[in-house]
Amino acid sequence: EHYVKKYLLSVLIKSELERLQRDPYDTLPNLGGPFDLKDQHHTNSSTPFLRYIFESIVVPFPFLTSNKSEELWPKLQLFLEELAKIDSGHGVEREEMARRRRLKNKGERTIVLMYSMAIKTAEQREQEKRDRSLEDGLEGLSLSSGPSTPFADAPTNGPLMVIHGVRINVAGIRVIRQRRHVREHEHVEFLVSSTLVNGTESTVARRHGQFRRLYIALRDEFPQYEFPLPPAKVSAKSGSAGVKAAREKDRLSLRGYLHNVAKVAPEIVVSDIFVSFLTKDAITLTAEEAKDVHIRTALDEHRMEQQTQFAREVAKKVQELDSHLKQVKQDLLQPGGVSRLFDAFRKYENVNDLPPLYQTVFEWGCMNFASTLHHVFTASDDAALNLTHLKRTHLLMPYRTMWGILKVSNPMAMMKGIMDLFLAQPFGRSSLMQRIISVNLQEEITEYKKDTVQLEAAIGDQALCDKIHNYVYAPKDVVISIFPESEPYDITELGMVLDVLQSTLIQPILEPQQIHCVRDAKEQLDKDRTEKERLSKARQDLLIHDLSESDESESEISSSEEPPKLYRSSSKKSFARATAALRSQKQSQQQLQQPQQPQQPQQNLIRLLQQLLVTHLRIRDKERMMGLVFQGVTGEIFKELISIFYEPLVKVYKSANVADSLMDVKDFADELIKIVEQADAND
Repeated sequence: EHYVKKYLLSVLIKSELERLQRDPYDTLPNLGGPFDLKDQHHTNSSTPFLRYIFESIVVPFPFLTSNKSEELWPKLQLFLEELAKIDSGHGVEREEMARRRRLKNKGERTIVLMYSMAIKTAEQREQEKRDRSLEDGLEGLSLSSGPSTPFADAPTNGPLMVIHGVRINVAGIRVIRQRRHVREHEHVEFLVSSTLVNGTESTVARRHGQFRRLYIALRDEFPQYEFPLPPAKVSAKSGSAGVKAAREKDRLSLRGYLHNVAKVAPEIVVSDIFVSFLTKDAITLTAEEAKDVHIRTALDEHRMEQQTQFAREVAKKVQELDSHLKQVKQDLLQPGGVSRLFDAFRKYENVNDLPPLYQTVFEWGCMNFASTLHHVFTASDDAALNLTHLKRTHLLMPYRTMWGILKVSNPMAMMKGIMDLFLAQPFGRSSLMQRIISVNLQEEITEYKKDTVQLEAAIGDQALCDKIHNYVYAPKDVVISIFPESEPYDITELGMVLDVLQSTLIQPILEPQQIHCVRDAKEQLDKDRTEKERLSKARQDLLIHDLSESDESESEISSSEEPPKLYRSSSKKSFARATAALRSQKQSQQQLQQPQQPQQPQQNLIRLLQQLLVTHLRIRDKERMMGLVFQGVTGEIFKELISIFYEPLVKVYKSANVADSLMDVKDFADELIKIVEQADAND
């Protein structure tokens, strides 16, 4: 009965969410409240479940009940309409489709769970009556058992982390010296050790630039995935050991980069490009290189020990505070609990004057905040990159100017000054808020634009490139006429690229030989992919067959009294037959591919067009999102929210020294950066 109820609720709620996603502008009046002022859809709403949530939870929110919020809802409706235009039917990448599906499923499950717990069947009501008599006894048993001991998690990063069956570690560095003409030059190579899924262990030496070439190769081979950018070089040497710990930050950041690449998808770690990067040109460590690896291993062990010790201390402290936190939670759940908490914060100026229970909450929050800072800026392999981002944002923030504005006694002038500071566009240039938000997005857009230039040069046909570009920026009705599906589709499929090029609705109109050339490239690529899968399957079947023969020989020989040498000979013969068969298959495959070598550029044409389409889509999505943030309706909504929250902000401004608090934030950031750098130097 319970599962039938939950299933029916999930079907109905899923239908309402799909209706809202498909046509948000026409569906909003069915939500009621300010979207249905005449109450025309009260009895015949097409979204009754979402309407109840909106009218009973969202609309009665205290800040939204004022008269100033009446102007917010029409602008919010326009904003949602503009937001729906962002995905104008051009298709999305496979990874983005999976991300949207996960987000949608999570929201759907949350709503279904809420209604499933609120709506009780007759059987569930009877069960609640029977269980209510046992609550007191169970509560006493729970209190007598005492708090549970929190588990201090082991570090989740470092050289021992296994990702999709592969262990990767940048174990050390080595210095290569080369004489060029007169002077001797030297460069650093990073020693990358790995253990693959099949147990193969290898160590290779890679320069910093080869990590970027790995990024380019993976991006070209798997255009459906978005890979992280390789970290830039750290100019200064890290560590107090001088030369012994040179390029330590680079080593850690590159290890974190390889881990992040391996986390993208399981197929990445078994791809030929990634495996070749980890195994090609394997080396044997010299005595000097082994000594450097030993030093780096000791540093890793020291960091892991510090991280584990820190986690244990936090877990121990949380265990001590657990009983007090339980009392605070019970007090907050009582009527007026949140009001009592804020009244206490308003009454006492010093943390030490708070009641003991609230001091416990403050101490617990400090412990968790310190643990997060320790992991982000010290323990993580991406700590150097995170610190760089913090420094960049910290330098862009105009603390002194904001402090002067906040010192203005008039709250309205203060708010106007703050908004003008962040939203003003002097001489038509970008605002400070735009610069802060887009500092990282713009870097990615610039990188993608460089990729488009390289891809267009590799394709060598400007008409094909213009066709792809014009499709990405085509109107929605044109795109719908090409792909009439209502649901988002995977644009990374090769067939989609061919459909775009064949369309006569997008300029320029291609010649028949151009379409024929792209179609031949797709057919040849599909044929090669099918043949590769067939050979891979045949290779696996052959190995399994010969290994089974080897096992049978082992069982037969072990049952007799023959020496073990004969077994080894029999096994070697079986493996020799398998190796010879595989070699002959590989030779035949190479012979088949030799006549097709002149057509290799044509085979790559469809892949290059696919990469160009995906790159243009990424540029378009980021540009449209940035444009949405700073267009007129978004700014109007921001101003309306400021006016809605103006009254409580004025109260906060009058009772708190906001200007000095801002400088406290600046001092905290300065001290945090200083402590992290000092801890890194003394490590």
